[in-house]
This record gives sequence, structure tokens and C-alpha cells, in this order.
Amino acid sequence: VPGVDIFAYQLSAVGAVIAAVSLGSGLVGALVGLMELLGTVIMGCNFFVVIISMCFLAVRCATVMGILAAAKIVLTEIQVMKLDG
Repeated sequence: VPGVDIFAYQLSAVGAVIAAVSLGSGLVGALVGLMELLGTVIMGCNFFVVIISMCFLAVRCATVMGILAAAKIVLTEIQVMKLDG
């Protein structure tokens, strides 16, 4: 693209890698939370422990969904900019 510095492309590539790593770590965190929840239920933990574990799992899943929603918004905006330009 004329007028766009190569540094801008490098920064966008670094940003994409950081976003992918963040999304991957969020997914791994959600899977760990799910295994934690299954472990608390199978081991017969106290009801309060199971409820707290479910709360942590809900927060982890909400974080992953938020990251996916943000990625969708960004990708939509990029497609709109491609169509306009």
C-alpha cells in the first residue's frame, strides 16, 4: 500500500501474534477450569468449593468469549475497510 511504512506492517504482525497467544492462553485456561470443575465434582468436594469452582470457570469462559467477540469486531472492521478502500 503506497504511503504505509513497513514499520506499520511489522507492528500489525506483532499485534496479531500477541492476540493469537492471548486467545490460546485463554482457551487453555478455560479447559483447565473445566477439568478443575470435573475434579471437584468427581472427588466429592464440599458444595461451597464446587460453587466457587463454577464461578471461576464462568469467569474464564466469559473472558474467552469476550476475546472472541473482540476479534470478530476487529475482523469485521478490517473487512469493511478493505471494501471501502
